[in-house]
Amino acid sequence: MENTDTLVTQLGRNRVYDHGAVNPPVFHTSTLLFEEFAQMVSYEGGKLGNHPGYARNNHPTMHALATSMAKLEGYEKAYITSSGLAATVLALMATTNAGDHILVTDSLYGCTRKFMTKELVRMGVEVEFYNPTIGAEIEAKFKPNTKMVYVESPGSQTFEMQDVPLLANVAHAKGAIVVSDSTWATPFLQDAPSLGIDVSIQSVTKYISGHSDLVMGAVCASGELAAQVKRTFLNTGMVAGADNLYLALRGLRSVKVRLRQHEKSALHLAKWLEEQTLVKRVLHPALESNPGHDLWKRDLTGACGLFGIELKDCSFEQTEAFVNALKHFGIGYSWGGYESLVTAYQPAKLRSASDWDENCWVIRLNIGLEAVEDLQEDLTNALKAAAAA
Repeated sequence: MENTDTLVTQLGRNRVYDHGAVNPPVFHTSTLLFEEFAQMVSYEGGKLGNHPGYARNNHPTMHALATSMAKLEGYEKAYITSSGLAATVLALMATTNAGDHILVTDSLYGCTRKFMTKELVRMGVEVEFYNPTIGAEIEAKFKPNTKMVYVESPGSQTFEMQDVPLLANVAHAKGAIVVSDSTWATPFLQDAPSLGIDVSIQSVTKYISGHSDLVMGAVCASGELAAQVKRTFLNTGMVAGADNLYLALRGLRSVKVRLRQHEKSALHLAKWLEEQTLVKRVLHPALESNPGHDLWKRDLTGACGLFGIELKDCSFEQTEAFVNALKHFGIGYSWGGYESLVTAYQPAKLRSASDWDENCWVIRLNIGLEAVEDLQEDLTNALKAAAAA
C-alpha cells in the first residue's frame, strides 16, 4: 500500500479542474451548465455519467475530498455529508428497510443512538443493542430479518474494543453487512475493509479537519453498497458546503503529523494518570491494562488522542471539581481538534445492554497539541481540586 504520509499531501488534485493549482480550488456554485440541451436530456436519462448535473450531487471541490477519502479508507466510493451524524444517517437509511432488524453496539455515539431509537424505528427498523464485548455468542441474537451489525471499535465514549473480524464473519455468514463508525481509528490506524467492514463512517469534523472549524462526515463503501449509498445521498441532499470542503482538504494535508503528536501526548498522559491514586481507571485501549488491549494491538496500528478516566469516587462532586479546575482543557463537545477538550457523562444513562455503575461519571479527555508538560500540570491541579471536593 502507498505511504499515507505522502498520499495526504497529493490526493484530490485534478489538473483539468485545478489548472496546476497545488490546492484544489473552491467552486462556489449551485448550477453546473450543460453545453447543449441534448446533454441535459441525456443526464435526465442517466446517460451522462461524467456530468454531476447539479452542485448538490457533486462538483470539483466535493469530488476532490470524496476521492481522497475513498482512497485512504480503501473503498471504491466515498460520499461527503454535512456532518458526522448526517453520514451515519445516510449509511443507515441507505442500507436498511422497513421490517429489517439490526444489531448495534451498546457503546455507540450518543447522537447515533438517538437517531436509531427516535427516528430509525419510526421507519420500521427494529434496533437491538448488544454488549460491545460480545464474541461468537452474537450469533444467537440473529433473526431471519437481521440485516446489519453496527460496530464502533473503540467506542468514543467508553472505549471498549470489539472483535470486529469475528463479528463480521458471523454477520457475513448470516447474510448481513457490517457498518462501522471508524472515527476514533481514522483511515490511518486501521484497514477497515480487511477487518470485514462493509461500510465505514468517518466524522471528518474530527482529525481529518483537525482545526475545530467545520462539521462534516463521510460514508465509504464499494460495489452495490456504494450504489445504495449514492442513491440515498442524491435523494436526501446531505451535502457539505464548498468552503468547508476546502477546509477539510487543507486539514487532510497535515493530519498524519498531527495524529502522531495527539497519540504521543495522550499515551504519555494516560500512563501517568494510571499511576495517580485518585484515578480509579483509565479507559484507553492502547494501555496494556485495558481489557481490549490485545484486540487493539491486533486490529489497529496506533491510537488517537481521545480517552477517558474514572475517579475513585466516580461522583458528580469530584467530577465537577476536576473539570472546573482545568485551565488548558476547554469544556465542550467534539474532539480531534488542535485544542484539548474535556466533557463528562454517566455511561449508565447511555446504554441498555451492558452494565455500568449508575452513579459513576466518566471524564473524557481530548488531548490537543499543547505542550504535554502544561497539560500534565493542569491535570495535576485538577486532581488536587477533585481530592478536596
